[in-house]
Amino acid sequence: MSRGGNDRNGGSGSEGPALRRFAAAPRIGVLTPSGATIEAVVAARPIARLLGLAAVDRDRAPALLIPRCRSVHTAWMRFALDVVFLELPDGASGDAPVRSVHPAVPRRRLVAPRGLRSQGPASRPAALELAAGSAGRLGVEPGRTLRLRREIGAEPA
Repeated sequence: MSRGGNDRNGGSGSEGPALRRFAAAPRIGVLTPSGATIEAVVAARPIARLLGLAAVDRDRAPALLIPRCRSVHTAWMRFALDVVFLELPDGASGDAPVRSVHPAVPRRRLVAPRGLRSQGPASRPAALELAAGSAGRLGVEPGRTLRLRREIGAEPA
């Protein structure tokens, strides 16, 4: 749906540059403790990992899964984030234990998992970025498990 002129994400039409970086990204289904399934964009490419949800409006922001991630910055963010640190399963699908949740992280912050020891060379840490309030609404908290299910997607973002 076009808004005409420039949209709030810096481009014309319904999808500005901030969202276009995710256009070809694979998606993964995430079954939450509340029983809801959400779709997350997988940020595997360096630019998608660096920018995350920066410059995206809250009402248009997808959930973003960042593999191989031990910290998240919120520079350039337009809204607060719930940052969930988890451990990815060995395959593309499976159980992902939640290690730490940082609710409503404001702009210009750096967050890392709380109270985690080194998880060794086999560790597969990741971060899931959600709009503030989403983690609590979905029952996501430390010690719970998210179930990941690989979905259709093109190349990594």
